[in-house]
Amino acid sequence: MPVPNNPATRLANILQNLLSQSSNKSIGRSLRSVFGDPDDAQFYVMLGELHALPAEVDRLIRVHADTEHHEVEDLLSWRAQVDAALSAAQNLANPTHAFLNYIKSEDIKSLKFCGSVLSAANVEGRVDETVLAELRNQVDALYNEVQADSKIPADLRTFICNQLDRIRRALREFTIRGPQALNDALNEVAGAVVRNGNLVSDANEDSQSTWEKFRRVISLAEQVGNAVDALGKGAQSAAIGFGAVWLVLNGMEPQQQLPPSPETSIIDSAPAPAPSHELGGGQ
Repeated sequence: MPVPNNPATRLANILQNLLSQSSNKSIGRSLRSVFGDPDDAQFYVMLGELHALPAEVDRLIRVHADTEHHEVEDLLSWRAQVDAALSAAQNLANPTHAFLNYIKSEDIKSLKFCGSVLSAANVEGRVDETVLAELRNQVDALYNEVQADSKIPADLRTFICNQLDRIRRALREFTIRGPQALNDALNEVAGAVVRNGNLVSDANEDSQSTWEKFRRVISLAEQVGNAVDALGKGAQSAAIGFGAVWLVLNGMEPQQQLPPSPETSIIDSAPAPAPSHELGGGQ
């Protein structure tokens, strides 16, 4: 299945996935399953994001619909039923069928048509599903590798795992927020690297290969996050965040030099951990 490039298609997919859940399960359990079994904190974040989706689709349709060929209110005919379903879902103990009773096949078809309208309007760039799958695999593999490697200093190990967990959480939220979730996570990673640059420069040489793998994962995540829209605003946003990373890790103040262009991963421009005899040195 192609990766959705607009919130209407993402909402339609979520509703379809809920239809496949047992109608006797609580709506809370069904939503957890559809969300990828997040922890409690992220579950409630994602629940809030789901409740915000209909209004976002409504806003975008009113901006991008071709009113010469389509009545906006016809395009949004699903809205009342979906809002009612989400209102019923506020009590997570309710059975799933109490939620699904509001959703008709026509509503999902209308949402998918809205998705076609927004896709044609290029509200987001396309994400290659093989790149997304590869990112998931690389994040999981590196997380497990770092956790098991006792040669990596404990502080650096914790730091890298925390950043990988940010990306993991963003990948779960991708089903609702799309590439914006990853773009936001990357900016958080950028800030964390700036604040903890000493962990990189003071790391031992056994950590160099791990840091290289981490940079490659971040570079791949940038490819996905930069699809936040079709006009490249994602790349610009990532460049702003990672520009600070590049400057700090190269020992410069932000006003001294501009960061690399958004076509190049800024993390890739950052130095690997220095060998033990060059602690604190740049490359």
